[in-house]
Amino acid sequence: MQKGALEMATAYAHLFKNDANSSILPVLRVHDRTDVAAKKIAAELRKRAGIGQDLPPDYEHTFSLLEQLGIKVIIRYFPEKIKAYAFYTKIHGHRIVFVNNSTNIVDLIFPVLHEAVHAIRDEIQTNDGFDTEEENFCDKVANYIQFPDEYVHMIYDVINGLSVGVQVNRLKTFGKKYGHALFGIVKQIKTIDPDFNLRIGGADSNLKKGFHTIGDILFIDNDPRDYVAKISKLSPLFTNVILNQIDSITNRKLGEMLGIENVLDAKAVKEELVKLKSMAA
Repeated sequence: MQKGALEMATAYAHLFKNDANSSILPVLRVHDRTDVAAKKIAAELRKRAGIGQDLPPDYEHTFSLLEQLGIKVIIRYFPEKIKAYAFYTKIHGHRIVFVNNSTNIVDLIFPVLHEAVHAIRDEIQTNDGFDTEEENFCDKVANYIQFPDEYVHMIYDVINGLSVGVQVNRLKTFGKKYGHALFGIVKQIKTIDPDFNLRIGGADSNLKKGFHTIGDILFIDNDPRDYVAKISKLSPLFTNVILNQIDSITNRKLGEMLGIENVLDAKAVKEELVKLKSMAA
């Protein structure tokens, strides 16, 4: 883990140390890193998340999968020095995925899925802390979760043989409908047809303009109640950790942990969290 990410994660050590983590977490002890194994794992994870009809998951399905896997999600703005959409770590036995609020939801799904695969394979040990083969395998699994074979073949059948301009427009239509980047689907199409070299850089950028960042979604109304409702839905496990200790968390510390200091009034957010806790009691 890069230094900046480690520093940010360390700030949550006290919070997670004080929270009991007694749940049994699912682990995938699959050391066979073949394509077949990747597809098998992807199918199981899609099933856990309730993703049906062989379609790509949206960002809500993606966060739901992390909940199913016992992963606590911390959605906040990253310091400039952390160049990542998301990263996984473990803090006092808790599985944690940090997600950058600045990330467009179209770009968000794949890296979050990648980190989720790391989380359930975190018993894999490497000598130097980085294993290229493991990274590639996690990429494969994430690709198959986001783009199952049936969807990729369907897209390919639709666009195969069409002119370049029509192919790009058809891909944009699918990307807009199902909320995924064009680079990802083109990459998967190349596994079917290695000669498929459609250039979609400009189209991909234009597509993303029609989607919000995850931060925009959380703070769109600048309303503490709306924020708490959204964060408790997207990140229920982390929200529960906060609720369990809310009485001892200062407004300032809450603002830091949620990364809302420059966006929302931490005092008002704490009041909404206290209300949420009392409703659940």
